[in-house]
Formats: sequence, C-alpha cells, structure tokens
Amino acid sequence: MKRIAAIDIGSNAIRDSVAEITDDWDYKILYRNRIPLRLGDEAFSQGRISDYTIEKCLNTFWKLRQKFESYNVSMIRAVATSALRNSENRKDFIKQIFDKTGIVIHIIDGFHEAKLIYQAVRSSMDLSRGKYLIMDLGGGSLELTAVNEGRFVECHTFKLGALRLQHLQNESPLKKQEHIDQKRESIVKFLESSFGGKFDDVQLIGTGGNPRRMGKLRKRFLECATSELVHLDEMKYFHNELKDLSLLGRVKKFDLRMDRADVIYQALEVFIMMSEVVGTNKIDLPKVGLINGIFEDVLHTEMNH
Repeated sequence: MKRIAAIDIGSNAIRDSVAEITDDWDYKILYRNRIPLRLGDEAFSQGRISDYTIEKCLNTFWKLRQKFESYNVSMIRAVATSALRNSENRKDFIKQIFDKTGIVIHIIDGFHEAKLIYQAVRSSMDLSRGKYLIMDLGGGSLELTAVNEGRFVECHTFKLGALRLQHLQNESPLKKQEHIDQKRESIVKFLESSFGGKFDDVQLIGTGGNPRRMGKLRKRFLECATSELVHLDEMKYFHNELKDLSLLGRVKKFDLRMDRADVIYQALEVFIMMSEVVGTNKIDLPKVGLINGIFEDVLHTEMNH
C-alpha cells in the first residue's frame, strides 16, 4: 500500500507524519513527530530567517528525509505557512532545503491553509447541521473558516497568531491590546458577511497545537471526561492561573514545554475573545490539524486518478 509523508512548517514548530493509504480509501497514521524549530521568532521580529536557523533546518530536513526513506514513502508533501510567508529570504530557504534533501516546500496562502484545515475537520466531525466557525490558531495567524450546513462559505486570515502576539506583548502590552481590538472589529465584520449579519447561533471549532493543549489541560487538571472541547469559564480559569506565573512556573505547574508555556497565554486570550464575540460557551477541539488536511487532500487526488 502507498505511503505518504507530510510536513507542516509552522511558526512555532515543524510537524511531520507518515501515513499509509488503505484499501478502503482512507489513511492510517504510522508515525507523527513535532520538532520545536521556531521560525516565527525571526520571521516576525527580523523579517527573515537567519543563516544559523537555515543550517539547523537543513540538518532537520536531512534527518526527515532519512526517516521517510525508512518508511518507504512514495510521496512527500511539505507546506509552509505564516512564518515563511513573512520571510523575505523564503526563496533562498526553499532552494537550500531542496538542494540538500530533494524535498520541495510549497508556501501556501491563508486560503489554501484554511481549505486544508476544513478538509481535515470535515473528515472528523459532522458539519452538515448548522453554522460553524473553524478557528485554526497557529503561531503567526488565526485562520477563520465559515461553514454553513457543511458548505465552505468563506475564510480569512488574521494576524492573531500566539507567537506573533507574544512578540507584541514583549514590545508593548498596550500595543498588543490595540492590535487585538483592531482585529476584533475586523472579525465581527467577517462574521456578519459570512453568516448574513447574524452569528449568535454559530458553533466554534478550534484546531492547532495550543487549542489541543487547552483540551488536555482541562482533562488533566480539571478532571474533565474529554479533551475534545473546552468551555469559556475553563479558558478564563487557566488564563487567570497563568497570568502571574513565570515561564518556569507555568512549566512546573501545568507540565508544559517551554515553547508552549510562553504562547498558550496569548492563545487563551484569542479563544476567549472569539467565544465572547460569538456569544458561545463551548469550543469543540477535534484531534486534527493541517497534517490531516494534507493527507485528506492527497487521498482525494489519488481517488480521482
């Protein structure tokens, strides 16, 4: 059976996975991994990826290539999102990776990213009964996708990624809050346009590394039955608990990685804001992401051929 590899080059980390296409035209995940290479740190502060970081990426992608060969993959799909979109030397980055490993990186725009996330979510839950807003929160951006009775309606990219907000926070808390308030107004206009002016009956769906961690936090520390949803009061609780803790304090109290502990506070702010804008108390958190969207897209292409 055909095996395919997918790479998601995000702002906060690089994720990779290998899947096998099954006889019934589905896919089975054989391997998944997360590499904490933060391209967004340089992309959002300097507008480019440094030579040092490119060298680290070259070594990382060489190891990925070897890993994929050990799984006998016949196809590698690598996509890059907000961090590389914001890097002036992205073409040089892509060329160096290709020259060393043969891996072709495709920088996708917000629309393509949203479509892939939509495919992943649609394959994991029923979207045919009502209005939904898929919120994919990454390090650099928040991709919002409006869905009505299962139909993709509209999407938009907002510069509200958790890592981007962390950089604004370090620069000036006031500047960060002004940025959030400005984007909030734009989000309301997007919702009004997408749902015909009325969006108080929209159901929220969250994807991304930080939302997944929110679900795990509620299950472990609030002893909830599932990690596949989070409530507004729970997000406010964790937001309040994290507020006065140092980075190390967050790591110790909530068993977080260092590269999660510094951005999850900003992610909670975004999702609390989205819940309040829509007027809902619950966000569903399906266990899918961009990687799953890549696999779904490849599967669809294979079936049509």
